[in-house]
Amino acid sequence: VEHTSDSIIDIAVRYFAGKEDPHRKAHAYYCKGRVLSDLDFSEEALDAYLKAKEFVQETTDYPLQARICNHLGTLYWKNFDKLNSLKNYKEAYQAYLQCQDTIGLVSVLRNIGDGMLALTRLDSASFYLNQAWELAEQGNVYSQKPYVLSSLGNLYKQETNYDKALVFYNKSLLYLEEGALIHSWFYTIGSLYEKL
Repeated sequence: VEHTSDSIIDIAVRYFAGKEDPHRKAHAYYCKGRVLSDLDFSEEALDAYLKAKEFVQETTDYPLQARICNHLGTLYWKNFDKLNSLKNYKEAYQAYLQCQDTIGLVSVLRNIGDGMLALTRLDSASFYLNQAWELAEQGNVYSQKPYVLSSLGNLYKQETNYDKALVFYNKSLLYLEEGALIHSWFYTIGSLYEKL
């Protein structure tokens, strides 16, 4: 369901704000952040996620803490604050470790690797992306494999190793079920063939 306003979640936030239950407060603010992100209200979403993060730290709900930090990382990334993005992704990683969430770990390792790639820290990017791939293989995290492979392709493309980049882009296609991403993969692969 596409969100059109945050008025309904505001009711929940106001209700739980008056209660002495940090878990419910954290969850309400997290939901508010998700809605505001969907509505492209970045600053308001950031405020909601930061409040959620403050309250969730009073709990032992590591899955919620991981999701909050992961979304904060993505929001900071979209707003070109790469250092805060990486900081929150690393906090999400620690929380995913606590709750042993393999899918979350693969996803956040890829996010960290992509962040390192954007900062042109290629050795670090390689470390995190290869770690994400190994974990995806071990845990058979099928849903994350095309994204990790594509990120590895981006790494080799940035290193101007176009042959190897092409191998990873082609592998990523094998794991794609279907959807809009397939068009960007074909475009990227097409542009690599032109360079070869």
